[in-house]
Amino acid sequence: MSRPSASAPPPSAPAPPPHVAASEPLPLAAGLAGRHVDRPALGPLDGDLLVTGWALGAEEPIARVLALAGEAPPLHVRADRERPDIAALHPDLPHAAHSGFRLRIAAAAARRLRELTLAAELADGRRVPLWRLELAPAPAAGAAAHRAAAPAAAPPRRRLGRRRAARAPAAQPAPPGALAPGLLDDDFRVVALIAAYNEADIIEPVLDHLAANGVWSYLIDNGSTDKTVERAQPWLGRSLLGIERLVDPAGERTSWRALLARKRELARELGADWYVHHDADELRESPWPGMTLREAIRWVDRADFNLIDFRVLNFAPVDDAFRQGMDPREHFRRWEEPGEFDLMQRKCWKAGFDGLELAEGGHDVRFADRRIFPLRFLLRHYPIRGQAHGLRKVFEERKDRFTDAERAFGWHRQYDHVARPDHLFLRNPAELRPFDLDQIRLETLLHDAAAAAAQEPPPAPVPAEVGARGFLDEVSPRQISGWASREDGQPALVELWDGARPVATVAADAPRADLAEQGIADGRGGFALPTPRELLDGRPHWIWATVAGSGIALRRSPLVLHAGGRVSLGAAREPSGAAVEVG
Repeated sequence: MSRPSASAPPPSAPAPPPHVAASEPLPLAAGLAGRHVDRPALGPLDGDLLVTGWALGAEEPIARVLALAGEAPPLHVRADRERPDIAALHPDLPHAAHSGFRLRIAAAAARRLRELTLAAELADGRRVPLWRLELAPAPAAGAAAHRAAAPAAAPPRRRLGRRRAARAPAAQPAPPGALAPGLLDDDFRVVALIAAYNEADIIEPVLDHLAANGVWSYLIDNGSTDKTVERAQPWLGRSLLGIERLVDPAGERTSWRALLARKRELARELGADWYVHHDADELRESPWPGMTLREAIRWVDRADFNLIDFRVLNFAPVDDAFRQGMDPREHFRRWEEPGEFDLMQRKCWKAGFDGLELAEGGHDVRFADRRIFPLRFLLRHYPIRGQAHGLRKVFEERKDRFTDAERAFGWHRQYDHVARPDHLFLRNPAELRPFDLDQIRLETLLHDAAAAAAQEPPPAPVPAEVGARGFLDEVSPRQISGWASREDGQPALVELWDGARPVATVAADAPRADLAEQGIADGRGGFALPTPRELLDGRPHWIWATVAGSGIALRRSPLVLHAGGRVSLGAAREPSGAAVEVG
């Protein structure tokens, strides 16, 4: 069997796409009223093979149309597309009106084919051969033209970390000029349908993570103006089945419904066993240690469930240091629960069920006879990756991007609270939870088990937090200072953070005349400590100050410790003269 490989190199030069050398119907067998296969055509995506036709059961609809290539496990699609012409020919069979099928074989797999047999799978499980197709490589001239028209592949990408290499499924590197093991060899195919818009800084680790977890991917680029497509191209022919570019018509806004409709259509024609409605800024995890995402989905399939929900962990930036090429799992280490609009994440489903609908903006996949697995899988979400990224994403890329009709419906409003260009996207690390994958897995398992037993989620525990306030006066190579007080009158402890990393705790109990004049903390809420030597390394450090036990950040946090004395983020947002302003 073969799975997507995160380590095998791409072929040195792609083989030309195939053409149909021979096409013949096979004898009409019992259980079938008729069948036809159109001449296969090359698709628009670098030589993908499109096979269309119809197949009609003699008494009831056929279950699936199978594409068989030697001993490889079959690709499969439903024969449920509208065919009014066949309904007119067979007025006595009600299911004739929906007897069409459409199968798309990705270019990397199509180039390996020499013969393909199409078969109907009847309701009783019998396979009835329909058609035989003999394929051959395109003529040399066509191949040269094809290569000239194809986009140039990006240079091989450097590895993003040893940890993922250790988790990758076993795969033997292909010899020079040969094709790596492909989609046709996989006996349980999971395909992630990814929509992307300007995600060049994160698309590589996302594709790498999917490949390491045995999941194939298909990228729909919605008119990116950065290098998203260029960064993704090295995965074509390995774990990425295709890159499809959808560009909004000039002067028109983006329709999320149109993107969802395209994903639904792809899930009807790619022939996989399971699909994932995936975004380009997320990484999905198995709920069980030592099991890849593909293996976990296969376990769910064997347990006779057909839909998977996910628990979202929103990772927030505490500094502005993330750059393209970094591994988000290593850089972002603190997270929070999602907003109410992101709680439902039923986005992974088994193929082959009637009436598939990507409802609630794609958050709830609905179809007949769905059976939701009671344990949620995990979804690490990285929507904002720094201050500069947040400003660009919200004010340049999302404002006025989506149609008014969808916004009126309540979609695309997660950033409506961001109104001013000086909005701080960086988060107080004390408000976020440190990430521990084993702990999160156990916590989710216990929560979902209790919810399944009670048929409703238990209320989440609310930690008792004390009220507090304070101000971060100075962050310099000389010292870090400010003041803090607790509402319960107890002396305050101030926690200092370098981004997500705690660096020191200091008591806020020094006397200050300005606090005494204002009646704050009995005049003893000041703190100052020499700047830790480890921060004096010439690099910028985002310094947060929070009151222990409250999760509250002192005003002006974070201030950026710079080697060159540049104006820091917090100082630019609020003048230092407001040291004891408490309104």
